[in-house]
Amino acid sequence: MIEASAVGANTIRIMLRRRTLWIAAVVALAAGCASIEQPPPEPPLPRAAPPSAWSPFKEPPGVFSPAVTQANIANTICVPGWTATVRPPTSYTQALKRSMLTRVGMDPKDAISYELDHFVPLAIGGDPRSVDNLWLQRWDGEWNARVKDRLERRMQLMVCAGAITLHAARVAVQSDWHAAYRRYVAPDPSLAPRGTGLEEDEVVE
Repeated sequence: MIEASAVGANTIRIMLRRRTLWIAAVVALAAGCASIEQPPPEPPLPRAAPPSAWSPFKEPPGVFSPAVTQANIANTICVPGWTATVRPPTSYTQALKRSMLTRVGMDPKDAISYELDHFVPLAIGGDPRSVDNLWLQRWDGEWNARVKDRLERRMQLMVCAGAITLHAARVAVQSDWHAAYRRYVAPDPSLAPRGTGLEEDEVVE
């Protein structure tokens, strides 16, 4: 009776040990599978760029008009004369021009030498009133205001013809308008190719 009990106890201990090993193996296998199937950790987010740096992958606030999108260009920028409906009045632009000249230490009397230009033009949905989208551009010099007007007109025509997206046109002007001019208008800013002239009622700055 004692020997039978001992044998029974040994059998139970062996079974318990096997069960423990089996459970441990299952847990280890599950952990291994979890580590394999688990996606890699997300890379750390880059630090925000300083205000002076602009990313073409994110539209900066205050530069593009939220009223103009790729979906509604047929009812906005592609309508002849539409820019005139959103252009700020001269009472706003002239006062801002004088203020900008004073801020950089120039005589407001020099205002006649400059255009208060929408850097991202109204013709491709630039914000009409934001000071982040307005700058003083000279009427003279190699890359003068009239040269940029040619690019703005070309960008508008290409967007409305479906040759380039609204976003791509904005990126081209915003990132480097000199390079955009050479690519889309002419290699030399002194050249005025056919088709870049402005109609009298279609001032697109």
